[in-house]
Amino acid sequence: MTSPEQILAIGIERLAMMREMAKIIINAETKEDILFILKTMEEQLDEGITEIDVLCKQMGE
Repeated sequence: MTSPEQILAIGIERLAMMREMAKIIINAETKEDILFILKTMEEQLDEGITEIDVLCKQMGE
């Protein structure tokens, strides 16, 4: 069964990932590096949103 704690844990995990990626962007040397990291961040956020959405729907069932 899905719990609010599980949803919160996923959100915290994704935010921690974004923080680490932001640190990498700060030290990036080229525009290509920054664009690659931003694209990865976008994908990670999309996956997290989808995962949280599915869990929320499961909670509503």
